[in-house]
Amino acid sequence: MSKKRFGVGIRGTGQVAVQHVLAVQANPHSYVAAVCGRSKEKAEEFIALHTPGAKAYGEYEAMLDDQSVDIVSECMPNHLHSKEGVLALDAGKHLMLEKPAGNTPEETKALLDAALRSDKKTVVSFVLRWHPMVQNIKSLLNRNAFGEVYYAQADYWHGISPRFSSYQWIRQRQYAGGAMITGGSHATDIIRYLHGEVAEVHAFATKARDD
Repeated sequence: MSKKRFGVGIRGTGQVAVQHVLAVQANPHSYVAAVCGRSKEKAEEFIALHTPGAKAYGEYEAMLDDQSVDIVSECMPNHLHSKEGVLALDAGKHLMLEKPAGNTPEETKALLDAALRSDKKTVVSFVLRWHPMVQNIKSLLNRNAFGEVYYAQADYWHGISPRFSSYQWIRQRQYAGGAMITGGSHATDIIRYLHGEVAEVHAFATKARDD
């Protein structure tokens, strides 16, 4: 096994980026090489709090040019995931991408095309796959403990309040893509992970409030 420690460039300075930093720091095979925020000052503030010693960038392309960055950890708002993910892959970086992969089919396809033409690794952070409950269900399914499964249903609830650092953008469709993409993609991914690809889709939606 290679003893190389992979340098990770964190793209973003919000709460999700904090969790990515903690995960990188907990892995003996990786370290935080750089942080890129909307400004260099934002990145410097983040580094001082969470990962002293990393390099600070205010320009994404500059971080992509950094040869110490092997992996880009994309933690920006949803509408930037595909665009910045494509740039990372085309720059020869491995990619850890916050979900969703894109807000539209076109964005998702652009990212898929970039991943296919790259020789680097790509993963979308559907973290619930590693939840102990989900792993237990997966184990039971693999042992055929339930018999033939003919129906699966998943619910996903996540409150959004002004105390969230993402509150201003996550409620706006042009940035977040809507509730199904922002949160419901977790539920959809779990069903696919446990039971395979979906053959047919039927959906309805409602809203609790006008806002």
